[in-house]
Amino acid sequence: MKLKLLKINQKRKITKIIIFLINVAIILVTIVFLIKGKVNPTVTFMVAFCIAIMINFPDTKKQKEVIDNHAKRSIDDGKYFYLLLEHLSV
Repeated sequence: MKLKLLKINQKRKITKIIIFLINVAIILVTIVFLIKGKVNPTVTFMVAFCIAIMINFPDTKKQKEVIDNHAKRSIDDGKYFYLLLEHLSV
């Protein structure tokens, strides 16, 4: 029983390391595309986001939950940023 739990823990650690390395690769590729400037930054970020969320959250219900949690905050931040820019340009 102990040996089985040990193997499961080792597999989880290896999986976490692999996911971490994939995330680092996604970040580096995104930075390269941004520096090269051949692809629109919006497209670059959206593609990187889609790949990252599929890797980090394979379950679509968890993906939706994560997106919903962050979308509300980003929309609110966007509204405040827009109001700040509007106020400064007057």
